[in-house]
Amino acid sequence: MSEAKIQRIFKHYGEQSQLMKTQEELKELNEAIQKLVDLRKDDKRTSFYNTERDFLKDHIAEELADVRIMLDQIEFGLHIEKRCSDWREFKLNRQLKRMEDEK
Repeated sequence: MSEAKIQRIFKHYGEQSQLMKTQEELKELNEAIQKLVDLRKDDKRTSFYNTERDFLKDHIAEELADVRIMLDQIEFGLHIEKRCSDWREFKLNRQLKRMEDEK
């Protein structure tokens, strides 16, 4: 179901628009992550969220969802799903090897 939605959205807006939208969403995710990195442990928030950290984690989850949607559109639109999958597997294996080499 999600795949059909991804394809429909990409086809509607087109490659150029969705590449630029991906950049925007990546920037927003980066900013949300930076806020969590900068957070002091003693910060508190008096609202729906118990702490500022809880609020920022939820914000990161929202931005990750946006980025994943955009990345799925780019993979589909550029026909690079297999290449991305292959690169992902290569990079995961490489990192695991690096971790083993650290021992």
